[in-house]
Amino acid sequence: MATNREDSNVALVTGGSRGIGRGIVQALARDGYEVAINFLSNADAARELASQLVEQGLKSMIIQADVTKSDQVRAMIASVAEHLGGPSVLVNNVGPFLMKSLSDSSEKDWLEMINANLTSAYLCTKAALNHIRQHEGSIVFIGGPNAEQLRAAPNTGAYAIAKNGLVALAKTLAREEAKYGIRVNVVNPGFIDNGSQTEDELKSQAEQVPLGRVGTPDDIAEAVSFLVSDRASYITGSVLNVSGGLWA
Repeated sequence: MATNREDSNVALVTGGSRGIGRGIVQALARDGYEVAINFLSNADAARELASQLVEQGLKSMIIQADVTKSDQVRAMIASVAEHLGGPSVLVNNVGPFLMKSLSDSSEKDWLEMINANLTSAYLCTKAALNHIRQHEGSIVFIGGPNAEQLRAAPNTGAYAIAKNGLVALAKTLAREEAKYGIRVNVVNPGFIDNGSQTEDELKSQAEQVPLGRVGTPDDIAEAVSFLVSDRASYITGSVLNVSGGLWA
């Protein structure tokens, strides 16, 4: 079923103040959504983004919450519903990366990767689900490079396991929530220039990509914009690799 955009134009993006999340916020705002920008610690970046949207005549709000904490997630959803309305679109974008072998990883490292990448998506989805059901809305999970392929790489164990779990969660929800008209999909980014890499790192990454370049946050944002739109009204349970052919 297609989403009724006139009745349902609120989107929540977790980790929306920087990098890929920032690009997604900008794209959805341009699409006509009132966007709730979740952030954890960088209030300045969130405020700057919200101000930029206001200058463009677009409406948004910023909201601080640790999305690994169920009480903060519930409060976040309640605040969004109060100030903007119940969200019809949820983008579970939060997903820190850790480059460390399992033998060198502490229990704290493990739990942080699982909680930030996987548990956060479960908590946010569960808390927002009744609102999304009311609008026959859409959920997008931001995965990792080719996460659905169970491709092992050294020193990325906890992160890779969490992202593979995210794909399983998304596919499960796609089957469970279809009866409510909800569509659930995954976007797997490849190497993305998030502003933290050196020139040498970007060059090395680009050399591994068949298309010969590192992606941008806008590349991911455009995929999300498509998947939550009526243009993708018959797409659910799908995994879209936006990676320039990396590891295809």
